[in-house]
Amino acid sequence: MEDTKKFTDNKVGRILVVGDIMLDIYLEGEIDRISPEAPVPVFKYTGERFSPGGGANVAANLNAAGAKVSLLSVTGKDANGDKLMDMLAQMGIDTGMVIRSERSTTVKTRFIANDHQQVMRSDIEEPFDISEDEEAAALKALNDRIEEYDILVISDYKKGFLTGHLVKEIISLSRKKGIRVVADIKDNKDGRYNGAYLLKPNKKELSKIAGENLGNKDDVIRAAKDLLNRSSCEYVLVTLGAGGMILVGNDSCFHIPACGKEVFDVTGAGDTVLAYLAAMLALGKDEKEAVMIANTAAGIEVGKAGTYQPSLSEVMALFYGSAYDDPSGGSGRIWKRSDAAFLRDSLKGKRIVFTNGCFDVIHVGHIRCLNEARKLGDVLIVGVNSDDSVKRLKGKNRPVNSLNDRMEVLAALSSVGHVISFDEDTPYELISEIMPDVLVKGGDYLREEIVGADVVEKNGGKVVIIPLTEGRSTTSILEKM
Repeated sequence: MEDTKKFTDNKVGRILVVGDIMLDIYLEGEIDRISPEAPVPVFKYTGERFSPGGGANVAANLNAAGAKVSLLSVTGKDANGDKLMDMLAQMGIDTGMVIRSERSTTVKTRFIANDHQQVMRSDIEEPFDISEDEEAAALKALNDRIEEYDILVISDYKKGFLTGHLVKEIISLSRKKGIRVVADIKDNKDGRYNGAYLLKPNKKELSKIAGENLGNKDDVIRAAKDLLNRSSCEYVLVTLGAGGMILVGNDSCFHIPACGKEVFDVTGAGDTVLAYLAAMLALGKDEKEAVMIANTAAGIEVGKAGTYQPSLSEVMALFYGSAYDDPSGGSGRIWKRSDAAFLRDSLKGKRIVFTNGCFDVIHVGHIRCLNEARKLGDVLIVGVNSDDSVKRLKGKNRPVNSLNDRMEVLAALSSVGHVISFDEDTPYELISEIMPDVLVKGGDYLREEIVGADVVEKNGGKVVIIPLTEGRSTTSILEKM
């Protein structure tokens, strides 16, 4: 999708989704009377819409996140299968490894009445295992193309595609190639998911795997650790609905609260979690941050009717507006250098002002300059030199305050929208990536002396020099101490 810029510079590579795909149909109508023939409501049809479901919805979510996605699955040679394949093709999802079978395409038809209320669901499915020939074809396709992918996602809806043998072969081949497997599982019958990188059951599914009713959080953690050890995986992520998520690793355990403020429809929420988790891992995020971002994506999804695929810019704007990203638990406006592209995408449509500096000891001159800069646009981004960068520029005794402290103080100022660090001696590369509408520098600089002025003006932006407050500087303050 255009608004995600396809994961800027394609850093995510490619992701393969393997699993059961289906077509979701939403029949919309009204109910205002009871049938005279039987005590049942009369559904007055007003329209319909279609959406990819199951593993196809995972792929659609990955596509919305900007990833390059391929599908390995099976669907019927019927009209519903044609409809599903056409939808996926229009999204730009690679369906070259989807086997067309004599079986019926899995279809879930939901009847949506007054105020978007789901009143009934009708399913078409033939959940028997695929044939040996189809399994062999799937394995050949995987063998031929597996080296194209950075992450492999398994979406198991128990509709017959993921046989025990096929799953074991997929994980074995992926491990040999050094490709992480992230799997949304219903169970781990016969140990088929052993050796995957991360397993994602929900609480009900984990209860089934554990063979007991899991009550409180401690029960869930204990069962997750047991699954972790028995399956020889690196992580288990348990989704708890309104209770959030629990991520368990060999030496770690985190509980992430749910971030959805309004739950409208939970349909497809698990698919969104799986997709954004895989996308963020492929992008290089650590597991905890990847789960936090996936949790944010799910919070958006459950606030919509039916399955919904939130865009990358939507998710990142909410995530970096939450308290999750900020190590201090503060404003949620502190960014890593590697996330510059996300920052720019999340501010699409805003007039961005950028300035930069060491900000080692913040004084009234800084405050006045930042206040004036903020007036020049919708949001002010401040680039901050890292500790190593300050040391190279100012000497071995600087900075006085650490990068984290300097960024937290800046983020607390009402004039500052976002703060982002950079390790280079100059912010030229950062400015080129943010591409602000206004570049501000405080002092008596000439325009040609300002780093980044050329790229900003070439892009149609402007450069503004704000005079410094006389007699106010970090150096003069330190000299008095």
